[in-house]
Amino acid sequence: MPDLQIRQPGVESLELPSAVVANSRGHVFVADPGAKTVHIFDFSRSRYSVLEARGDHLSSPVALAVDAEDNLYVSDQTSRTILVYDGAGKFRRRLGQLRGGEVYFESAGGIAVDRRTGNLYVCDTLRNMVVVMDGEGTFSEQ
Repeated sequence: MPDLQIRQPGVESLELPSAVVANSRGHVFVADPGAKTVHIFDFSRSRYSVLEARGDHLSSPVALAVDAEDNLYVSDQTSRTILVYDGAGKFRRRLGQLRGGEVYFESAGGIAVDRRTGNLYVCDTLRNMVVVMDGEGTFSEQ
């Protein structure tokens, strides 16, 4: 059994791939807003799977990043938040959602993680700015 806890894919092909990233385990992740999923390729084991979309979680993934602990950060266009999955593919938290359900981002696009500091950089395309936050979602004044 693979170390990623994910369901068997129901997606037949890539529909509209928008980003790709790999983790230290050799898994390659592809954001696919057209298929409303993140494809996971484990070439060393010749396996393919997808992250499971549950409820209001994953619906339009457009960008990806991986931190030093192999947590996967997914910029979701529809929810306008960053979804965080652990190394096993289990949903952990949502970043950018404020109290009362409001969201901080207008259009969370590209993302990057500084593996040394753990800071997350999010390109908010509609606000014309890059937002800096730590791995828990606390905004920085950098």
